[in-house]
Amino acid sequence: KRKSAQRVPVVAAGTFGGSLDEMAEFVKKMSKCVDAVVVLTNQIVGKDEDDTVLLKNLQALADLTANIPLGLYECPVPYPRHLSPGIIRWAASSGRFFFHKDTECKMEALEAKIKAVQSIGSTPFQFFNADIATLKFSLDKGASGFSGIAANVYPWLIVWLCEHHRDNEEMATLVQNFLGTAEALVSWKYPACVKLYHQQGGGDIDLHCRIALFSFEDVNRIALTQLRSLMKTTCEKVGIVPVSL
Repeated sequence: KRKSAQRVPVVAAGTFGGSLDEMAEFVKKMSKCVDAVVVLTNQIVGKDEDDTVLLKNLQALADLTANIPLGLYECPVPYPRHLSPGIIRWAASSGRFFFHKDTECKMEALEAKIKAVQSIGSTPFQFFNADIATLKFSLDKGASGFSGIAANVYPWLIVWLCEHHRDNEEMATLVQNFLGTAEALVSWKYPACVKLYHQQGGGDIDLHCRIALFSFEDVNRIALTQLRSLMKTTCEKVGIVPVSL
């Protein structure tokens, strides 16, 4: 938060198992250095427990953390816990949860959840899609934006799509097609491959990351170079200038 100098809001996960009391204490600690604390949905309830328990635990955590702004993330590891439209609607109307990062990757589910938020009317709650393949679809339905790994690679293209997904259907589809196709390479050996991508572009960055170091062959480096070329071509077609690290 200090590093951002309030240029952008900073959020961080604050639930990593343990009792609700333990998670609440960690949320309080995290809140001192971020603008909002993210609740991992697979940590707040047991794998086989139903939505009744989930809702009870979310309410309890909200009660234990005073007025700290909270968010939700359907973290897929170690297993996904997707939220129902009913839970999303409750969170959006609670006054305690302000955003959701969705990883269900299904058009029908995305539309139902977005409609659940819209049914409330006025709410500060924002719905972010983490799946790049369905990004334009979700934006067209009313999603607030994107929160996924591709934002670490070429955020300017994602920003353009979020702002212009309805302005020019042809160009918006072109950008969506690039983003969706490129995701297979971006997510391969992630996050090290993204660091290598930026390193190749002149960024002062090494390949150390939270996951064990990967090895890269020449063919991998060539593929990332080709990805950069396609990215630049896409940017040229929509009239934006890519940023270098």
